[in-house]
Amino acid sequence: MRCAVSRQGSLAIALPAPYFHPDRAAKNYFRRPMTSASSQVAMNANIRYAVLTILAVAIAVISGACDSRRDATGRADSVRAADAAEARTDSLEAVALVTVDTAIASSLKIDLSKMRKTASGLYTLERRAGSGATADSNKWIMVDYTTWLADGTVLDDTRKPGGTPRKVLLGHKQVVAAWEEGLRGMREGARRIIVAPPSLAYGIAGKPGTVPRLSTLVFDIELKKVY
Repeated sequence: MRCAVSRQGSLAIALPAPYFHPDRAAKNYFRRPMTSASSQVAMNANIRYAVLTILAVAIAVISGACDSRRDATGRADSVRAADAAEARTDSLEAVALVTVDTAIASSLKIDLSKMRKTASGLYTLERRAGSGATADSNKWIMVDYTTWLADGTVLDDTRKPGGTPRKVLLGHKQVVAAWEEGLRGMREGARRIIVAPPSLAYGIAGKPGTVPRLSTLVFDIELKKVY
């Protein structure tokens, strides 16, 4: 028996010709009676051929099992690679989620180095101090504000012609977390610049159709009234 592996990786098995050939044996049977010795030779040849055939089948089965195991290993490696890539992406997004985009449009005139940064990653700057009542949780307030993306795109502006101040209740999740944190402590008449990382604005997903994913937002907010 000869075994060889092709260039494609398949296993080829060549069996030796059996000592007993059915057609030849049939001719000999009719020509002369088969002696006990010749019967034994034929039987031995058939047994040897059967054993070789079984061995060839067993080798083929084992080879197939090895191929299946290799395929399973390859699939497992692909899954592990995909999981690792996803983990790296998640890690990068986790960092971006709490990080302010420093490439803020120059037209907004934002200098982060001159702003106060809180533990949450929020930046604030007082443009004007107030002297009235103080904004806090569970209080209604009225504000004028403008919101931009970091690239200078205006998202909302109550100061534009036809705009009206917004009235909100702090501490009840009516506004983004940047407002909940950034407006507390302001006094009536105050004006404050707030720069918020995505985690304090619209998160990883953003706001479909308006705010792109992982967006830093810039707010210019004036506190008009505390109720």
